[in-house]
Amino acid sequence: MGEDDALMADAHGQHRFKQRKERYEWVKDKMKDAGFKHRSTEDCRKKWSNTMQMALLIVEKCGESGQPSYWDLSVEERKKKNLPLSFEKALWDAMKWQLNRSSMKCDNTMASENLMADGANAWMSGGSGERCAEDSDSAAKKRRTTDGKVRKEEASSSVSPLGRAMEDSTHSYCDGLDNAASTLAKATADAGAAIAVRIEDVVEAMRGGNTVLELL
Repeated sequence: MGEDDALMADAHGQHRFKQRKERYEWVKDKMKDAGFKHRSTEDCRKKWSNTMQMALLIVEKCGESGQPSYWDLSVEERKKKNLPLSFEKALWDAMKWQLNRSSMKCDNTMASENLMADGANAWMSGGSGERCAEDSDSAAKKRRTTDGKVRKEEASSSVSPLGRAMEDSTHSYCDGLDNAASTLAKATADAGAAIAVRIEDVVEAMRGGNTVLELL
């Protein structure tokens, strides 16, 4: 359990802005401080990936309306559902920061009145939460981005929470590139205007020099 605590601890702060490799280096250092001195960054990456897959499987199979909580299932019932047999509650609680993200629980979308509001807490409280309701025939949804653009995305009941998270991350990345391109274009335009002013000054000076030469 100590290994999982070190892996999941402090999942916020400035390391959110680090590259993925740097994040796992940070996790490796945390684990080393906790007494696990022989874990590589690749070990940390695999551990987190496998643990997250198990957590999402629990969400998928125990989050439907009327389904019992994972913690209320016996070992035999977990086995029948092809669920992890001994996922620790303390580890689940430590992962709530990830499972409660809007990209994981479909919150704050245009059809939010039809969607689950309490995320992982509702999923594991006994199955009383409702899953995201989606229109049939792949109805097109619109999402307003921070720069005012409207993006359409196809709604599909087969999209997994992990797929939604990857899609949201891609959209955020593309929005960041758009903003960077706009800033670069403005900077280039401003620099071009400044150069044009300098060229105009040089031309005026040359004209003045020619006038002086003609008077000689």
